[in-house]
Amino acid sequence: MNKQEEALNEDYKRKQEELLKNASERERLLHEKAKQKMLQEQLDKAKLFNLSNEVVSDVKNAAETAIYDSGDVKSRNNLLVRKIEGNQILNDDEKEQLLKHHEIRLHNIDNLLDGEKKKQEQELDRALKERLDRRHRLKDKKHGREIRAE
Repeated sequence: MNKQEEALNEDYKRKQEELLKNASERERLLHEKAKQKMLQEQLDKAKLFNLSNEVVSDVKNAAETAIYDSGDVKSRNNLLVRKIEGNQILNDDEKEQLLKHHEIRLHNIDNLLDGEKKKQEQELDRALKERLDRRHRLKDKKHGREIRAE
């Protein structure tokens, strides 16, 4: 009986790890898809306002505008902010509007990922609960057979 329980526990742990791996892979793919969509929208907006591909070379200015991605000066989000801030064609209102829309898009991605994470956690909890219920039913069934045998 102990060997069978150990085997069930091993199977349970393996199944749990497999479910977690699948959930994290789905989350990563969803994040990449949302990120690509957001970057494409940013590129479209940049083309609309004739933003140049020049990168601001002033390191001090670059560090001041590095508000995303833990202050990474070379991240795409921070490069976009520097391009918008350094653009001479746009007025202040247009710059603020572009930055505001960029912030909203990042917020939407975070909300989407949080929702997906909650959904995956619920799915995992449901699967684990079903597995646990099945184990209890099998134990009860086996225990009933032992009592009838006596």
